[in-house]
Amino acid sequence: MSEEVKKKRGRKKKALAETNKAPPAPLTDADYYHLDKILGLNTKFNIIWGQRSNGKTYAVTKYALERFRDKGHTFVYVRRWRDDVKVSDMDKLLDGDVIREIFGETMAVKYWRGAFKLYDTSEDSDFDPIIIGWAISLNNVHHTKSQRFPNCKTIILDEFLPRDGERVIKDEFDAWEQTLSTVLRTSNDYKVFLVGNSITRYSPYFTAYGIDVNKVEQGSVFSVKVLNAKQEPITVGVEWVKTNEKIAERTADYIVGSKMAVSGEWDIKNVANIPHCEGEIAKEQKLCTFYDDKQCVIVGIFVRKSVWTTLENVYGILTPKKHHREFLVIRQTDKASSYYHLTLVKDLKYTTYTDCKLMLESIKDGTGIDIINELKMGRVFSSDMYVADFFYHTYLAYDKVGIRELI
Repeated sequence: MSEEVKKKRGRKKKALAETNKAPPAPLTDADYYHLDKILGLNTKFNIIWGQRSNGKTYAVTKYALERFRDKGHTFVYVRRWRDDVKVSDMDKLLDGDVIREIFGETMAVKYWRGAFKLYDTSEDSDFDPIIIGWAISLNNVHHTKSQRFPNCKTIILDEFLPRDGERVIKDEFDAWEQTLSTVLRTSNDYKVFLVGNSITRYSPYFTAYGIDVNKVEQGSVFSVKVLNAKQEPITVGVEWVKTNEKIAERTADYIVGSKMAVSGEWDIKNVANIPHCEGEIAKEQKLCTFYDDKQCVIVGIFVRKSVWTTLENVYGILTPKKHHREFLVIRQTDKASSYYHLTLVKDLKYTTYTDCKLMLESIKDGTGIDIINELKMGRVFSSDMYVADFFYHTYLAYDKVGIRELI
């Protein structure tokens, strides 16, 4: 028997053994994340992040339900966008088994008009439904300023680290603090939880609460001190949740590229040649587009505005200092700009140009941005070398501009 045949038979046996192996044992409550460690710090603010599906949200919502049962304290569940707190999602937030475990076998929770209501499902019950909590969004905080949240002592900000490609809210941390002010008012005996997956290190919450994530090791639980508005120190609990190997093993069966989903490591995307800083919050606005009729590609030039904060040691206290910058970025895009678009196809739209030089002059007059000068000064960056080539060849295709103007 040849070596090649032996290898093939060996691979078949191995594949058959993999197919016939016993399924993994079901996960138990002990296999999921618990708040024991961070609650042991006894801090009012608690920031928790780690791998997906390890039970972080389950743990903090269960804690909120237990506080209502034991002390009558209500809770507020917060997300970034209004669409995140729609009825279909909020009805699934609180686990039915947990509700029955905490409040009784016939009890259930229904989300209605922004509130979680506890009620009895038995037919002969005279139990009047009561509100145990609310759900609100940060981008809608101006509509909740006059709303009251009686006896609320638990606040949960879920998914505080934005998903890849998710827009952040303008002045998001200010919106978060307005939410705290609205909900807590003069409350003292409160607990605040910020929960998220380890998708990005870039978060205004890390900076504001004095956390240098580059120095945090996975599995660590500790506290930091920052100054509040009265220049008094407050303590913040921090936990980068240790990898749950059982969950990681199951997740690895269907995950290919995300380290965060499997192990809870940072899932940082490659930003290629675009300058960036740790903790940077960036927004891009489309300035103009070029259409390459040979490759059928639209290349856009975007104005990128970046804001980031560094922590400076002032008399032993970490104090945030803001920085900002603005430059141009070239990216491939799906849609032509509504304001300045260059194409070889003639049409009657006033926003479409067939003369490159004329469009660039119009952009300079209309926005004050001189793209040619920015190119010469080296202040234009591409998402990758292929997009740079698309832009270069498309630019030269409109022979109204000479190559020397790019040098």
